[in-house]
Amino acid sequence: MADQYINDVVLFNGLDKRNKANFIIKRLTEKGLNPKLQSFSSCFGEGKNIYVEYGNNYENTTIISAHYDGESFFDNSGGVIALLNVSKEILVNEFSSTSLVLLFTDQEETYQQGAANFLRDNCKYYFTKNINIDGFGIGDELYKVSELVKNSNSEIDLFLCDSDEFLKFGIPSTTYFSAFSNDYLKSNRNNNIYSVFVKYHSESFYFKKYSPFNTKSLFQKLNWEINKSSKHE
Repeated sequence: MADQYINDVVLFNGLDKRNKANFIIKRLTEKGLNPKLQSFSSCFGEGKNIYVEYGNNYENTTIISAHYDGESFFDNSGGVIALLNVSKEILVNEFSSTSLVLLFTDQEETYQQGAANFLRDNCKYYFTKNINIDGFGIGDELYKVSELVKNSNSEIDLFLCDSDEFLKFGIPSTTYFSAFSNDYLKSNRNNNIYSVFVKYHSESFYFKKYSPFNTKSLFQKLNWEINKSSKHE
């Protein structure tokens, strides 16, 4: 599993954006899912979001997202492949009181244009929660960006991820990223928790070196967090 995950991430990360979109569509289709496209225009050019719908309870919908327009293994090729790998398992679970949307956004790197356009064009949904994956594949534990921001003394604009846009629309949002707990705790003691993300983001060799050892565990934790968070009483 780990080797295949690494191979997929390396392959995906080397593609241009058009072929990344085709890769996502192909993988979702192979899983028996029905991906849909949303094309949009912004001041940064043409974009395409890819999404899968499950259920028809539009009044109570959880949206699970990962952006695919990044240019590094950690941000966010690892997150895209992770969500693709758990997508079928998420959607086959029975959610009697909620609907789910899996969303792969474009133009996150340019002020979250993909997330903004998706939300503006899908008013039929009442989104009650967003679970966002941004920075995944290295480490032994999952962390929440909200915790990273809360514990950081540095001036950062809520991480500048798709969670920003969901929050602007009044949708509660949590972004998950992975890290080694030792790195996380060390940076926390130094009051610079953001440095752990920057470290993995900027040095791609970390991904190939460390990701294979904990992939299964990270997937299990991600799947558990998604299922726990997306079930509503």
